Amino acid sequence: MVARLSRYPSGLDVDEVIILELQTSEPSSVLFSDGTAYDTKVKAGGTRGAYWLESDGLHINVAGVDRLVPTLGADEVPSLGNAYIAGQTITANAGAIAISDTSTGSTNTLTLSKSGTNTGNTIGIDLDASVGGRALYIDAGAGARTAALAKVKLDGTFSSASGGTLLDVDVTQIGAASSSLIDIDVTSIYTGSILDVAIGAAATTGYVINADLNLGVAYGFMNIDCGNVTRTADVIDVTFDGAGNISLLDVNCTNTGSGDLIDINVDSVHTGNGLDITYGTGAATGNAIDLNMGTNVAGSAIDIASAGTADGAVLNIAHTGNLANGATAVKVNSTGDYAGADGNTVEIRQLTGAGTAGNYALYISALGTNVEGLKVDDGGVVFDETLSVAGSTTLTGLLVTSGTQSLSGAGAVDVTNMITEVTTTGADALTLADGAEGQHKYITMIVDSDDGTLTPAHLNGGSTITFAAVGDAVHLLFTNSAWQIVGINGAVVA
Repeated sequence: MVARLSRYPSGLDVDEVIILELQTSEPSSVLFSDGTAYDTKVKAGGTRGAYWLESDGLHINVAGVDRLVPTLGADEVPSLGNAYIAGQTITANAGAIAISDTSTGSTNTLTLSKSGTNTGNTIGIDLDASVGGRALYIDAGAGARTAALAKVKLDGTFSSASGGTLLDVDVTQIGAASSSLIDIDVTSIYTGSILDVAIGAAATTGYVINADLNLGVAYGFMNIDCGNVTRTADVIDVTFDGAGNISLLDVNCTNTGSGDLIDINVDSVHTGNGLDITYGTGAATGNAIDLNMGTNVAGSAIDIASAGTADGAVLNIAHTGNLANGATAVKVNSTGDYAGADGNTVEIRQLTGAGTAGNYALYISALGTNVEGLKVDDGGVVFDETLSVAGSTTLTGLLVTSGTQSLSGAGAVDVTNMITEVTTTGADALTLADGAEGQHKYITMIVDSDDGTLTPAHLNGGSTITFAAVGDAVHLLFTNSAWQIVGINGAVVA
């Protein structure tokens, strides 16, 4: 055909009617009988199908749209690069693009290299209406993997202004039952860590996890469900084996609410401890729990509310070590002033509830050699109730008794005060009930208007004691079911 046409350089004609006209360049003049130009009817803007060759490849007019079949490269190897150079966009609208790599080498199946200053995305995915499709799906295969499934090398420098984030996720999605942003399901016997972070540079100052809940007032930071199973490993395990004067957990609270900073609720038959602190063989010198109340004058350092029926102690301290000289198992040092008469350094009250014989608000048993049960170095000892002492009592120094009844006129000499001072207003009759075993009673006349005659309920050696003058006195001891006269001054027994 070429050979034949070469003999007709201007084309073919029949009876001077042009059948085929050869053009050596793209015509710009009117070419068709209706007066339409070549560019208007045949080329990209035209409406008739036509083929034409240009330097970039074969052009096809399809309903007025210019379609290009690019030429091969210099090496005559087909490539997507030829199509990209020609049209700048590769569109797959008739099915998926599949790349099958059967090679056995170590080269990349797909390499994207941006050597220019372009700030656009290397890969941009807009799922748009594909709400049921995935942006990326990776099947790692069932074989034994020897390389990471995805690896990112971040070896540049961060901008002084912003940017450089490895993964930046902006969430504006809403929904009453929103899915997890990152969802990891492990259904196999997997022994590796789900998330493994290793900080290898000592000068790193950031955080492995930094969460700012900001306006998410109904959003929790972390939720751990241990599962209703028999666990064999700690839920959270921390190894703190370095050095440095820093805290393992640092909580700075400026919240003005009433919520607990740490809240532990146990609603099962749990036999472990709520908080367990064990010191090993290391010579640690810090406190297991250190509380500094500061300006919190209305709160308690430790508040224990025990409402259940306790089989053990509400507060139990078991000290088995040897105390160094000057050491104390429990120590309370108070250097402040009391604002009123109701304050106490240590206060024990049994407000309600009934006990039986042998129950005590304070019980001390000191069985160690040369260890005394109670010692008061400074300050007075005041008993407002009956003091019962079983065994020998050694008093060194002056014994001062307190509790005095002032009795004016006839009436009963009480058995609650050790001393009764009598003022007679006439010939007064006085009575005295039985006391407690070992109880002492002192009675003396301080004002004499007439005789005062005392009739105890039971008196050994008589039935009455008469006080006739100021200074008359008697010292009684109740024992063997009767008052015994230990000493008498001026009073008369009859």
